Amino acid sequence: MQRRRTLTGAAGAVGASLVALALIPGVPSALADDDTARIVSTTAFDGRERLEVWSPSMGREITVDVQHPAGDTKRPTLYMLEGAEAHDEESGWYAMTDLQKLAAGEKLTVVTPVGDPHSYYTDWRTVDPGVGKKYMYETFLTEELPPLIDDEFDGNGRNAIAGASMGGVAALTLATRRPALYSGVAGYSDCANISSPQNQLLTRWDVSRGGGDATNMWGPFGDPEWSAHDPYVNAEKLRGKTIYMSSGNGVPGRYNNLVADPIGETVQGIIRRVRQLVLHRADEQPPVPARHPLHHQPAAQRNPQMGVLEGRAARVLADPDALGRIALTSRRPSRSEAPAEDRIEVTPAAGSQPTHSVRSTPAPLGRPPPGR
Repeated sequence: MQRRRTLTGAAGAVGASLVALALIPGVPSALADDDTARIVSTTAFDGRERLEVWSPSMGREITVDVQHPAGDTKRPTLYMLEGAEAHDEESGWYAMTDLQKLAAGEKLTVVTPVGDPHSYYTDWRTVDPGVGKKYMYETFLTEELPPLIDDEFDGNGRNAIAGASMGGVAALTLATRRPALYSGVAGYSDCANISSPQNQLLTRWDVSRGGGDATNMWGPFGDPEWSAHDPYVNAEKLRGKTIYMSSGNGVPGRYNNLVADPIGETVQGIIRRVRQLVLHRADEQPPVPARHPLHHQPAAQRNPQMGVLEGRAARVLADPDALGRIALTSRRPSRSEAPAEDRIEVTPAAGSQPTHSVRSTPAPLGRPPPGR
């Protein structure tokens, strides 16, 4: 009897210890529910909050940075995805642009996943041997993460998504696959018509740079999954949203020395496709260079006035009644090398016909968002 009481007491002590451990952020627990998405830990990180989020679909913790204003007022959320060379330290949106300064004080929450380069923020068919990780980012970004963000950071259920390069096509793809989740979408230098033969080749090459095989992502050439994830093919599902797209045209210049770039052509293609479907009217100006050496300069050496978002555009996004409008700023040097700003704003009007405006005004040269 004494032995049984001793074992029972020991078991109770162990159980109490496990419960105590389960309450400590960042400490794995045998009692934890691996089938439930949850925030494992939260730490302060350079003016943001760094979350480690348990993803049941990926079976691991995913790093996510969140920038949000003070107070408990309900606010919209802007998800921002980066290019293929996503770094583990922080999102390129913060490392390479003035997003933090421009979003500070605005009435919106900015969410940036960190790391996992060349994932295309999608659900892969299988674990790729060359990558060694399970990628289920569509499930994570559209099902697991949003409820956590809304609960923890006073989200009001209104979302927009934007991205550059790999993140740009992912943003457009997610908006077509989960249209009810997003009010607006923006893509910079994205390969929108991703299922075309040339863009399948480009995407396969891009994935291979990270050690992966795109066959493990969307299947072999011609597999229906490529078309199922193609924003151009599925542009009809963007109806009712504001769409902003910008891309370099590959013409060599002071700030980009590429001799050819198919991305600009594919972006123009989806703009034409959107027009054909009468989703929105849009006018284009000469596009912004997709890449230039400023991408690789230390932050301290960059012009602090350069940025991907303009203050007014950030305020538009922050307005809950206008979150459906994406008004991100893209800037380019003109032929005379005088800096200029191009901006497309699409504002849904009463009825089914939207209005639009395009203007080009002098502005400091801005750096494009992080790309490949």
